[in-house]
Amino acid sequence: PVEAFLGSHPRALKFVLDNKPLPASFATLAYFGNNAFVFVDAKGTKRPGRYQIIPAAGLGSLDSAAASKAGPNYLFDELPRRLAQGPVQYRLYVQLANPEDQTKDGSMVWPDDRKRVELGTISLTAVAPKNDERQRSLMFNPIYLTAGIELSDDPLVPLRAAVYALSVAHRH
Repeated sequence: PVEAFLGSHPRALKFVLDNKPLPASFATLAYFGNNAFVFVDAKGTKRPGRYQIIPAAGLGSLDSAAASKAGPNYLFDELPRRLAQGPVQYRLYVQLANPEDQTKDGSMVWPDDRKRVELGTISLTAVAPKNDERQRSLMFNPIYLTAGIELSDDPLVPLRAAVYALSVAHRH
């Protein structure tokens, strides 16, 4: 079944086959939202955009020797040690779409030359006590939006919200 899917979805096959180095840390890994949202400025102008979360420490990956020695949970094991040395910070951006950019299909990557607006800084200072337990009771819901951010025409966002709600219901 997976082979048939990849055979008929070339973009998915490309993603699977692309060489992706192992990140050195959660603190040196960039995060890119694939769903578009509509951002509304103070004048009421609406622009679709996608979130980007870029590590302030820069990007970092493991070389092949370090990757071969990394344990299955090395990212989770490393983070508390790193946080003991100080906060981990990320810059929060929105990458704004040009009119010709696809907003309905999150698998379509927008070119790097699109305008980015810095929204702020995210600072991690500690891993929450009883983190594993707390995660089981949390639910990310992409349709809970703040003022100035609206849903776009991306059909997956409402579907994700419904699936996440079912997931939480089945955990309890």
